[in-house]
Amino acid sequence: MTAPRLLGPADHRRVPWRNGRGMTTEIAQAEDGNGGFLWRFSLAAVTEDGPFSAFPGIDRVIAVAEGEGMELTIDGAAPVAVPRAGPGLAFSGDATVGCTLSAGPVKAANLMVERGAGAGGLFALLPDGAWDGGGDAVIVHALAGTLAVRMADGTGFDVLAGGTALLGNGSVRVFAGVRDRGLCAAVRLIPSR
Repeated sequence: MTAPRLLGPADHRRVPWRNGRGMTTEIAQAEDGNGGFLWRFSLAAVTEDGPFSAFPGIDRVIAVAEGEGMELTIDGAAPVAVPRAGPGLAFSGDATVGCTLSAGPVKAANLMVERGAGAGGLFALLPDGAWDGGGDAVIVHALAGTLAVRMADGTGFDVLAGGTALLGNGSVRVFAGVRDRGLCAAVRLIPSR
């Protein structure tokens, strides 16, 4: 596993949604060399019901990071609750997606991966929880408190609230204490990329 790259709020970038209805904060990404991205991890404030932006050719995973929750209607199917804990909800960026907030605004975590470049997973870590994961890129973002990260070789470090650790090529175990919350994501790329 490569040494962790620690990112703070000064490393984040706020960008408008493609549909113009809000803003997202890009936490980390890997560029594809053509002006796009292989993968992107971001947080977005969702303040009202409405459509999601389309991302053709992108596979998405979403989880509720803060707030009471939301439901998505994907390509006209029955609404699906977006998880507040555990694995995120995966869907195609090509889909027509509508959002209904459960009880006010939420902050949503998004992991997007270029279709054909690899696959990704997103996990919302609640207080007193743990996550085991690995991949070509591993992202650990602390929402509150301090997350303890332990690498396969036994070494470790902490990620403080608002901070992010970006690691490559390996496996980690992340622990949250009784007052800690965070987001963990992993991307596995197809070797030809």
